[in-house]
Amino acid sequence: MLENPMHSIHIAFTTTDNIYDAGGVENSIMRIARGLAANYAIQVDILMLDSTGQTTFNPHGNNGVMQLDAPFERVSIFRLTSWTGNTRHEQQWIEMHYALLELAREREYDLMQAFFASTAGFPTVYAAQLLHI
Repeated sequence: MLENPMHSIHIAFTTTDNIYDAGGVENSIMRIARGLAANYAIQVDILMLDSTGQTTFNPHGNNGVMQLDAPFERVSIFRLTSWTGNTRHEQQWIEMHYALLELAREREYDLMQAFFASTAGFPTVYAAQLLHI
């Protein structure tokens, strides 16, 4: 069993897909998260990197981080977006990356797994490297 009474494992799945949409990857991410949480008591966060979304600036932090309702125990869902209102695609990705770093620091992940290396992979690997995950 993977569960350790002193430290439960906490992992993050990152994706650019909306896991609420019907589809193969979306369903797979949720199925894997639900299975890990139910069978191994692993805390799983699903992080949706949404370059089309916007949140308002919060002077107290957690900019670009919205926690959404999750239908399963030990599964949390977050949407990461830009927050400055900038319309440049590159700037939106930089803001999402800052949101990813802040959330990863706060949630203290043991593992970060990206779905689709070409889009979600780079920010995930970069954040994991910076935070020594």
